[in-house]
Amino acid sequence: RNSSLRGLSVLNDSIAWVSGSGGWLAHTSNGAKSWYWQQLEKYKDFDFRDIEVLSEKRIILLSAGSPAVILLSTDAGESWKEVYRNDSPEIFLDGMDFRNALEGVVYGDPIKGQMVILRSMDAGLTWKDISNQNRIPLIEGEAGFAASGTGIRCGKTGQVWIATGGVQSRIFHSEDFGETWQD
Repeated sequence: RNSSLRGLSVLNDSIAWVSGSGGWLAHTSNGAKSWYWQQLEKYKDFDFRDIEVLSEKRIILLSAGSPAVILLSTDAGESWKEVYRNDSPEIFLDGMDFRNALEGVVYGDPIKGQMVILRSMDAGLTWKDISNQNRIPLIEGEAGFAASGTGIRCGKTGQVWIATGGVQSRIFHSEDFGETWQD
């Protein structure tokens, strides 16, 4: 397998998933004694930079670059459903995190100075664009980090933190799960 692995999500001592370039992903269900590799043929040109394992059967996969897609499996990776797609040439999703098994946030590089922010309230089945909730513009050359979702964290009571970098580094913070933001 020729893939640069970027995404990692660990559910428990037995189950973990990784994702990467070329549409590749892998999972273990026996504590890494063996790995099951698969390439998603329809997505072999995609770079899956982040993955979230919400349960033994429910996994969410996030691509970087254009087109941007979010895929959902509800059967432990046997099948995948495209639950979000953005064909804009400017789109570049960086990472995601979930505060519980239902509520998650995705962030991406700015388009026209505005950070892309998506939110799911139904375990990744649907994604709402809430980018306009963050009224703080990013400056030219400021963007997110597409590194396994490590630039975003969701707290259990509704906090969200997103780190940016480039010509300027900041931490964007929401206390109300993305309704309002401060830097």
